[in-house]
Amino acid sequence: MRPTVRFTRNLLAGVLAAASSVGLAQPLYQRDVVNEGSIARWWRLADGVTLSSPSYPKAMESRAPDVCVNIGYMVNKDGSVSDLLLLKFWSSEGEQALSDSEMDAFLQPAAAVMKQWRFARKVDGPVPHPVYTSASMMFFGGKTGADASSIRAHCAIPDLAEFIDEWRNGGDTNRDKLAHFHQRRNFSEVLPTLK
Repeated sequence: MRPTVRFTRNLLAGVLAAASSVGLAQPLYQRDVVNEGSIARWWRLADGVTLSSPSYPKAMESRAPDVCVNIGYMVNKDGSVSDLLLLKFWSSEGEQALSDSEMDAFLQPAAAVMKQWRFARKVDGPVPHPVYTSASMMFFGGKTGADASSIRAHCAIPDLAEFIDEWRNGGDTNRDKLAHFHQRRNFSEVLPTLK
């Protein structure tokens, strides 16, 4: 066999192998990251489902701080919710004022409520696909007299895709603030990390 033909065949085999491996590395379906409250293009609440809020933790009623959490979540192709991740946490007493168990008292009921959420395809919308978004949940202790919008402002993420990119790339974001938080807590079952 001539060297040119052998080289061409080997080159073609290499290109085909690379192309097939790149094809396998592509996601099987599209996943969009959308801001809080923006999934209505594809999804609606499933019949009989209401977006309930978690109750204020009884263990914290004597201190009664106002608390806000922003938790990221995936709406899967079947409308179920998964991949919960704590994105932001704020307390009127300051982040360092709450112990691990006191923070858990707010995070666990928020995650439990979110795991009950179900969505269904929007009848007149495009075919739904997995969408990653977030939800802010507020707990009102009643001592500060703050309203919902002022508490929510502490946990709002105006651009979720940018927030996640900065988080992944290690930019100067809340990643630094939350790094210590994640080292002290193991939420692998309830709040797994984004990958």
